[in-house]
Amino acid sequence: MGEGKDAFATFQQFNQSATKVLLSQATYANWLANRPYRSQRRPFFNEDYGDDWPDQCRATALPKTAQLIKNGWEQLFPAALKKSGSLKMRGYLRELTKTDAPLKDIAAPRLVEVDQLVIKYYFAQAKVLLRKHQFDATRKMYKRIIAEYPSDPAAKRAEKEMGGISRIAVNYYKKEGDRNWNSVGHMGVPQKKSQEFYRAMYKENPDGSQADYALYYWARALGTVGKIKEEIKLLKQHLGKFPKSKIRSKVLYELGFVYAGLPINDHKKGIEIFEEVVNTYPHSKEAPESLWHEAFLFAIDQHFDKAIPLLQQLKAQYPKSLRTQWVDVWVAKYQKILKGEDHWP
Repeated sequence: MGEGKDAFATFQQFNQSATKVLLSQATYANWLANRPYRSQRRPFFNEDYGDDWPDQCRATALPKTAQLIKNGWEQLFPAALKKSGSLKMRGYLRELTKTDAPLKDIAAPRLVEVDQLVIKYYFAQAKVLLRKHQFDATRKMYKRIIAEYPSDPAAKRAEKEMGGISRIAVNYYKKEGDRNWNSVGHMGVPQKKSQEFYRAMYKENPDGSQADYALYYWARALGTVGKIKEEIKLLKQHLGKFPKSKIRSKVLYELGFVYAGLPINDHKKGIEIFEEVVNTYPHSKEAPESLWHEAFLFAIDQHFDKAIPLLQQLKAQYPKSLRTQWVDVWVAKYQKILKGEDHWP
């Protein structure tokens, strides 16, 4: 029974018939309540009531009806649920359990059962979405659990699991951003994919422990796709927001490099920033690089007398820097230029 083409439709038809029977018996109950007390105590036999016989037939079935309906549910409900799915069944059962609905008492326990199946389904969907790195959709699913079942223990579980999404998302975006970062040995190559991942990483948790990392690389990636003004804006934002960042020397160096290069070509600003790197972060990897570029900018602007001491400082303070191998060559050239024995470049 109910195993045909549409077990859910069969289940609905059964409940329609059951509802009619229960409503009919409710009508009789009201009729019986209004009969004289003596007549209510008389046996329910046809010859006693004459024209009232149809009501008496319903009366004799009254004690058995609820059990018969329950038996029908036991047979039909599993197949109907399998056919409809938990969400559709939940909606149907909610209709059956409305106030004064004839099948309310029979349907209510089943609704509790189906609600747990729906919750289980929501959590399973959240897990699938999280594996697919669809973090906003995952949050939406958890919020759905909380909104639909605020009093169920599932709501607290959803709150807890939703709180862990940000960490997972940040780690994923960082991994993908780093994996797609391909700037070394590829100057001028746009880092579009990395830019998207680092942007998402920062937006996911702009105040988190890795936000400074995300903002820095997002800015650098923007520069590789020609968005220089946006890069400068983010680098300045980084300096203001993360004054104690461990990569602050990198941020300053990048900002100086961007100002000094095309299309900005502001050598004065670039030199100022490179000097700040050297003076504030003398032990950073960016310090010798800053000295090198600062000297080079002075040379471009024909200030060879200022370029020479910077190169000498580079050699003296950072003898292990790869730049030192070129210091003597350039110092000698600049000295010749100052003597009029050579020219630039």
